Amino acid sequence: MAAEPLMETIKEQFILQTELKGGVKLTHYNPKHLYINLNNEYDHATVLSKAKMYVESQLMRFLVWTPTFKPEEETHLAPVWVILGEVPWHCYCAEVLNPLLSTIGYDEDENGERKWLSIQYEGVHDYCNYCKHHGRDYNACEVKGRDEEAKRVKEQEEKMNNKNSEDDQANKSIKEQPLEQREHNKKMDEETRTQEQWQTQKRKGWKNNQQTQQTQKTQQAQQYNRD
Repeated sequence: MAAEPLMETIKEQFILQTELKGGVKLTHYNPKHLYINLNNEYDHATVLSKAKMYVESQLMRFLVWTPTFKPEEETHLAPVWVILGEVPWHCYCAEVLNPLLSTIGYDEDENGERKWLSIQYEGVHDYCNYCKHHGRDYNACEVKGRDEEAKRVKEQEEKMNNKNSEDDQANKSIKEQPLEQREHNKKMDEETRTQEQWQTQKRKGWKNNQQTQQTQKTQQAQQYNRD
């Protein structure tokens, strides 16, 4: 991997390649970022429209700074050229065009006479709202693809774990079923034996009662004959 250029070299190449009209201040932020402070609007527009340059074969890209800057995310703002068609001749001056272009994207007062102008954007940068980087399309983002694949694998693993848990529970129920069945059969056998014993005692009692009644009748008949 090539060594990173020194700040002095970066500043010299920056001034040389951008052809600034005013002063500039470069401040180191981290190994991948530095702040560029320009003191006039012309240089600011020139640098942003240039978009990038090379310092000792190392690519250096220019991005708009915002108060919400995060080093791990690239801003979604990027300079673009706007083409206005059919602008009246007397409006081709900075005093008219600058205020006119500054209103693009904002609601204006609906009162008064107006004329609609069509615009075309040139040099629009691809920007991925998922990984927050320039030059990447959302639908073809590698980071998004990896995350979705990891999510899909995780969901499959969770489904397999849930299925294995259900199978284990089913096997446990099958193993426990014979024991429960034996307990049930044992209880039914005890109830059956109790019922049979009760029926046997009932029959014995009825038979003894019949024999007693028969004996009493025989004794009464013998007594009657003697009399």
